[in-house]
Formats: sequence, C-alpha cells, structure tokens
Amino acid sequence: MLYRILILFLLTTLSFPSSAEKATVLVIRKSKAPIYKKASFDSRILAYAPKGKKLYGTKKARPGVEGFGLFHKVRIKKGLYGYILDTDVVGFKKRFKKKSKVKKTPFSKKSSRSKSKLKKQTSKSSKASNMQKWKGYPLSFVKAVGFTAGVINYGFEFGGEDVSSNETSFGLKLSGPGWLFKSIPLDISLVAHFGGVTSLDDVTQGGADGMFILTDLTFPFRLKHSKSWSIYGGLGLLVNYSDFSFMLNNENKTSSGANVGVVGTLGFVLNKGDFLFKLEPKFYWDKSQFFGVLGSFQYIL
Repeated sequence: MLYRILILFLLTTLSFPSSAEKATVLVIRKSKAPIYKKASFDSRILAYAPKGKKLYGTKKARPGVEGFGLFHKVRIKKGLYGYILDTDVVGFKKRFKKKSKVKKTPFSKKSSRSKSKLKKQTSKSSKASNMQKWKGYPLSFVKAVGFTAGVINYGFEFGGEDVSSNETSFGLKLSGPGWLFKSIPLDISLVAHFGGVTSLDDVTQGGADGMFILTDLTFPFRLKHSKSWSIYGGLGLLVNYSDFSFMLNNENKTSSGANVGVVGTLGFVLNKGDFLFKLEPKFYWDKSQFFGVLGSFQYIL
C-alpha cells in the first residue's frame, strides 16, 4: 500500500516539468488554437486544440521569444509539452455552493447598484476594443477590412513597346486569417483605375478610355515589430485585367485581357485603437514590370 502511494505521489509531482511554477487547468476558448513547440510564432506547431478542451498548464503566462506575446506552457500528452497563446485560453473556474441570502439594507443596495454599473462599464469597455482579441499577434496577422488608395505606375505592352504612366487607383483591402483559410493570414487587395491612361496620349488619336483592375493575394511575413507598429514583407499572386478603347489610324480599336503574375510588397503598419494604418510599396511582375505606392485604412474585426 505504501509503495502505491509513493508511486502516485511521484507521478503527480513530476508530471509537470517546472515545480517552481504553479500549474492549473486551462480551457481553450477558440477553435483550432495552435500549440507551438517553443514560445514563438515562428516555432513549429505541434497540435491544434479544439474549443472547450481542458489542458494542464502553467497558471502564469510568460513572455515569448524576444518578449513578443504571452504564452502558457501546457501538456499535450504524457511526455509532450508545448506553448499556447495567453489569449487562446481561459482559467478553469470551479463551481462553488451558493451563498446564503443576506438581507438587503439601503447601504447594500447602493453598493450592489454601483457594482452593477461598474460591471456594465467594464463590459462595454471590453466589447469596445476589438484589438484586445488580437493581443500578442503580429499586426500584419490581425484580421481587418478597409479601403486602399494610391498611385500605380501602370505598365503594359503596346505596339511591341513597353509603356507606363502614373495613375491614381483605389479599392478594397482585406487582411488576416479567415478570408480564404481559417488559420492562415493573408493580404487581399482589389485596386481599380477608371478612365484613360496618359501613356497612350502620344501614341493614339485623342488618348484612350477604359480601366484596369489589379487583384493580388500575398502571404505576409514580419520583419521588425513592436506593440504599436510593424514592418513586414509579402509575396503572392497577381491577376491584372485591363480593357481600353482608343482610335489609331482613324480606326476605333480595343485592347483587353487578363494576365497572371507575381506581386511583392514591403509594408509598414501602425495601430491606433481598433484601426490599422498601412503604407505599402508594391512591385508587380506579369508580361511587364511596374510598381505602385498604396496607403490603407482598416478597421480591426
């Protein structure tokens, strides 16, 4: 009997790697929460924990690699441990017996009212900040939607020669996970220009009329970051659609088509409250090579 008690004592005390840290039960608060091998977003993902699953882990969250993010060390299974983001878990609360009713006095009524007001204020303040949900994530990985506008030095082939001109463009910008893939952050931009392009003014009669639409999808990767700003890069796919009508040699002609290419970007993002401000130089490669500078204003979801 004493032998069995000793074995149970050793298993419970040695089941978690650090005895100095207090352990607790953590409950997963979102679906497919990633568990990393190290306390870093760049580390290999060991497993995805479903919503509601209970894991045995450290009670206190520790800063990640380079001080970025807060992580709990958790036990995935016997002999296998990993790190999960603090915002992906919540402490397991035990159920207590209901307290006996206390007669309310005028003083207790006032205090209860003040407590209820305080709870309402705190709940409103917590609901008001969407950025709290993304605490610890790189800003380039935060889910947001907004508008983008800028100048694109649009280039294409015309009459066997490459022509280009600076054209004002605007459109829609989507960022973060959940747009196409549940857990993979993406940057999706749809930018359009309506009207003629000045590069055809000298080679056609009266210039050209029409439009071009650039749709690009990039995978962002962070380069340098802090809590309120980040520098990042991106590489992805480009779809370039154009449709122009013009007069050449006293004949009405059209030029339209779609090309598939590659786009690269080097961006800067600044966070203010629930908003993101981005500045992105972009480089486009399809049949021609051209570039643009775009700014974005996005709301965090």
